[in-house]
Amino acid sequence: MIDVLLSVFSDTEVEKLKKAVESLMAANEEKERHIEELRRTMRKYRRVEEMIATSQGRKGKPETGQERLLCSHLATVKILGDIFMGRTIEKQSN
Repeated sequence: MIDVLLSVFSDTEVEKLKKAVESLMAANEEKERHIEELRRTMRKYRRVEEMIATSQGRKGKPETGQERLLCSHLATVKILGDIFMGRTIEKQSN
């Protein structure tokens, strides 16, 4: 079957198709790497979020400067993640 298809195309057309497929495969691999990097980042984000939730559950609100700073950084990371993922950010009232 492939032989029949290849006989329909000239050698230059076959080469063009091969290059196009190779280019698409390379782009796909790059996107897969990027997706995996985003997944790793989300897992880290979730672990930090869980640590903060556990801390707040035990103490009500963060009490130390480090905990407040960590919460601030987490909020910043969440906002940046939302921006990166194209989500709309709504201002929260305190």
